[in-house]
Order: sequence, then structure tokens, then C-alpha cells
Amino acid sequence: MIKLILSICISLEAVNAIPQVLQLTKFRNFADSMVNGVEDGTRLYLASSDDNRYLRNINVTSGSTWITLDQINDINDDGTPKFLTIDGFLTVSTTNNDTITGSLRGYLYLPTRLQAKDPDFSVYVIKTTHTVSKAAMKSTVVTLNTDLKGAIEIDQPRKTSYVTGIDQSPNTNIYFQWGIPPVNWHEVTNNTFFRNGIQLKNETTETKYFFDHIEPLQVGLDYWYFTVIGPVNMNLENKFVNNQNTTSAYINNDYLGIFMQYQYGLISNELNHSSETDTYFYTYDQARMLTVVSGSPLPGDFYIQYFTFPGDLLPITSTPATTLAPTTGTTTSSVVSTSTVMTSTKGSFQRMGIKLLALLSIVMML
Repeated sequence: MIKLILSICISLEAVNAIPQVLQLTKFRNFADSMVNGVEDGTRLYLASSDDNRYLRNINVTSGSTWITLDQINDINDDGTPKFLTIDGFLTVSTTNNDTITGSLRGYLYLPTRLQAKDPDFSVYVIKTTHTVSKAAMKSTVVTLNTDLKGAIEIDQPRKTSYVTGIDQSPNTNIYFQWGIPPVNWHEVTNNTFFRNGIQLKNETTETKYFFDHIEPLQVGLDYWYFTVIGPVNMNLENKFVNNQNTTSAYINNDYLGIFMQYQYGLISNELNHSSETDTYFYTYDQARMLTVVSGSPLPGDFYIQYFTFPGDLLPITSTPATTLAPTTGTTTSSVVSTSTVMTSTKGSFQRMGIKLLALLSIVMML
């Protein structure tokens, strides 16, 4: 009977385990904190640019192992971050006072045991420049950003990844996704904010476009991940470039209106969500202008991925698509190049002592 009860407890622990991000600011010095939902055999990562003299005051205990966080605040020679393997349980304690704790910008990341043991599941902590190369049939790469160094621009995020040199074949599909991979990470795709290639569908046709050239992307999120089907190479850098140019819709504010004017009319989509969401639309006619309007003076983060064809370039028709619905159609594909587009993520800010609270309006000439 005792063995049966023990087996049930272990099973429930595995079922309840979920990937976690834990901010260092949540651990106070009045008591040890037991972290719930942690699986035996998973890994503990730290993403932080905080001073090691403060991280040295934060203790982590798992099984018979006791370390301070500065011991895993480092990168291995192969570019992967140091980590602690969890042995049964995890407790965190600190001797930092509340003022220091409240100023910390780092966080802990705990994937599931299945993710930690998967050879095609990788984690990168972005402190400098990292080259990521994946050759498996399907890989997942988690990107943990740390605070930017140097001067702070008015509209720059505290953490960002500057992504360059994306090298993939037309047979490889890549998806940039916000958040951290959930338990069923192989099945989740509704959090995608950039993809290559891209499938566009209407009532009768399905068209795939592949971008053979991608401008640098700035991902101003604390953490995100990408899933790739096939080989890929790219560079990830702890860097912010305030040129307001990007080719890469993700949003987390109350309202975003996207309006695309083309030769014969206007199409639009309005998002009214306080949570993360995305959308896409397109027209076969030549677009003239793309306008993005936010209903909030603090618009949060969003990403626009667009493309346009010059002249009379048309996709190449291939074999008919197979669908479950009783309709007919064709699948087409094309290789295209992207162009830079003016974008901006602006909120309220101080200029010459005057508080400016203006609606965000971005106009993109295509």
C-alpha cells in the first residue's frame, strides 16, 4: 500500500510540472522558497546581467547540491549556458536586502524534464554574440535575453535579441514564437510572430512564399524561442539598433489597428485584446501603404512581417493541394526577398520636461 501511494504522488508531480520562469525579485530574505512543480532531472538556467556580488548572496539547493547563483551565471566554451540539474526538489534563499532584491533584473528558467533531456531542445542565454547552428530534422531553441548594456534610448526595451544572418534552405521552415515552450511545445503554433516560409490561403488556393533574404530582426522580449524544421544558422546578439527598421504581428496592448491600402481599396484588421494574439491578411493587388495605429499611449510590443512583389512577378503553380473539404484549388510557391520597413514601438515619454501621450501611428510606404 505504501508503494502504491508513493507511485501516485510521483505521477501527480510529473503531470503538474510545467515550464517556469521565476524572476529573482520574487525571492525575499525572510524565508527559504520551495519551488513547486519542479521535475527531478530537469535543469535550472539563469539569465542575468546582475552583479555577481549580489548573485553570490542567492543560494540554490537541490538534493545534496548547494550552489550560489553566480556559479551558473556563465557561458560554456560551446556557447551554451551553465545550468544545475535538479535532484528531486528546488529551494531558493537570499541574504540580499529587499532594496537590492527589488533592483535585480535576472530570472530563472526551468523547462520540463522531457525538454531538458531532448537533444534537439536547446537553451541560449544572450549576453554577447552567439552563433546558433541546427542540423536536426526538427529543433527548438529557447532564447533568454539579458539586460542591454550601455546607454538607454527612449524607446528601447530593457532586453532584446538582434537576429542576423538567418541561413536556411527553401525546404526549411522556421517559426519565431513568444513566451517559453509549453509542455506540448511540438503542437503549439498560435504564438508565432515571424515565419519563413509562409503559407497564405484563400477559398481556392494555397500559396507558399520563402524569403531568401531576411533583414536583421530585433526581438524586444525577455524570452522567446524558435522552432525549425530542417537545418538553419543564425546569429543572436545582445544589441539594440535604434534605426526603426525591421522586416518582422505580435501584440500585447488593448487595441491595434492594421490598415493596408492598395490600388482598388483598403483592407484592415483590428485587434482588441489585453493578451497576446496575432493575425494576418493579404491582397493580390499592389499595396501602396501600410498604417498601424495603437489605441494606447503605451502600446507594448508588436511585430509586423510583410512582403510585396515588384512588377509582374507571379508565383509558380505546382500540384493541386489535397484538402478534406469538398473544394478544389492549387498550391503555389515562390522565392522572394524582403525589404526594410519603417516601424516603431513608442510609449509615453518625457521630452523637454513635457509629458507626451500621443497615439502611436506608423505609416509604411510599400
